[in-house]
Order: sequence, then structure tokens, then C-alpha cells
Amino acid sequence: MNGIFSMKELKELFRSEKSIRIILIAGAALIVLIALSGLGGGKKDGNNSNGLFNYQKQAEYETALEKRLTDILTQIDGIGNITVMITLDSSEQNQYQKNEDEPVYTKTPEIRGVIVVCDGGDNIIIREKVISAVSGAFGISTTRVSVIK
Repeated sequence: MNGIFSMKELKELFRSEKSIRIILIAGAALIVLIALSGLGGGKKDGNNSNGLFNYQKQAEYETALEKRLTDILTQIDGIGNITVMITLDSSEQNQYQKNEDEPVYTKTPEIRGVIVVCDGGDNIIIREKVISAVSGAFGISTTRVSVIK
């Protein structure tokens, strides 16, 4: 192997306490530079650099939709106990005008799918009512709605 250093030279390099300190300092500096590069003021696209804000906002939006849907579906006769899960395609996206801090337009995420678990989920009539209600409420295809017991 014809590299920059031979194995013998590398072993001698790592035996020196001074060399190990230099390598550790260089490694730490590299880690700090990488961390700082992620904090730079890039172009605004509605996404926080750490993604935490959007994830929390998306989770809150999903929870609000699930609660509203649960409230309406519990009114279907024969549905029984119910649990709803909604998944979204993406997080909310803000469109900004050049040199503006306030978004000009906010696009809400689209619904990817809905799962409804209910006592009446094994009854074909209840299942069809739930699928129809969910599909109509969100304007999504019936293939994106799953109803089970």
C-alpha cells in the first residue's frame, strides 16, 4: 500500500502526546465548524434549521384534525369507541416575499392517509359510512382511508 504515511510512521505519530493533542484539537474544531455551518442564516423556506418547530406544529395540526374527525365520527350510529390517526404528506410551508419577515402565503400540508379504529369497523355498513365521511370531509380518495375494528 503506497499511501501518504506507512503504518510504521503512523504508529510513531500516534505515540507522540503532542501529535495526539493536535489531532484531537483539529477534530474538535472540525465538529464546531460543521455545527456552526448549520446555524447560518440561509434562505427562508418556512423550515426551521433544526426541524423541531415544524415537527411540533405538524403534530399539533394532526392532533387537531384527529380530534375534529373523532368528534364528528362518534355521531355515526353503531360506530362505538373510536381512535383516529391522520398522517400528513409534509409540514406547513411558508412562502416569503424578498426581504420580508412575514409569510405572504402559507401552504397547509396535505393528508396522506387516515386510519379509523372503531368497534363498528367490522360492519360493512358502518365501514362505508366512515370511509364516505372521511373522504368527503378531507377531499381525499377513499383508498386513503382505512377502517378497522
